[in-house]
Amino acid sequence: MMKEKVLKAMILSFTLALSFGLMPGCGDDDGKDTGDSTPSQPSEGAVRVQSAWVIEDAMWTLHNLHVAGKPFGTINVTDGSCPMGGTVEITGTSSYSEIASGTMEIRNLTYVFANCGCSEEGGSITFVNGSCDHSGNWVKDHSQQIVFSGTATMNLSLKFSGYQENQVDVDYSNCNFSISEEMWEGDWSTSGQLCGESFSW
Repeated sequence: MMKEKVLKAMILSFTLALSFGLMPGCGDDDGKDTGDSTPSQPSEGAVRVQSAWVIEDAMWTLHNLHVAGKPFGTINVTDGSCPMGGTVEITGTSSYSEIASGTMEIRNLTYVFANCGCSEEGGSITFVNGSCDHSGNWVKDHSQQIVFSGTATMNLSLKFSGYQENQVDVDYSNCNFSISEEMWEGDWSTSGQLCGESFSW
């Protein structure tokens, strides 16, 4: 998933820049430098998008550590380590199907967290407790439909650029989240909800 993560990171960075006035000329009708100071901190919407991105990437990190490359069938990881400490339990199934466009990999998994920490490009996260379901399928370089959904208490330290405050710490308590990824022949879209608020990129 590394190539896909890099591509999605580029798409997300461009989306954030357009949405929050960080592209040249944005927020200024004639595009000239008005001398306004750098924004002090990201908006709530930017924090929500960045949080969802970090959650999404962390889930793929845990998947790639403990599921990817393993034999298809029943998954039962009882004490999986997390990159920044803590553990995750992963249960469910990993399977595949041969179709016209290639090998379709299918996941139906549940992750249960215990102070599970990950460090991603957009920031770091600790899943203090809670769980996440991971369902869907993909065909490499062709298509993907994946949903991560669950409820968790999470502590995040988010990285931003273009602000006076380039790090934002945010805590979510018993937060319901749903992140839906869709890709068709290289065109990506991601949308969902985090603690009752919508996001997309």
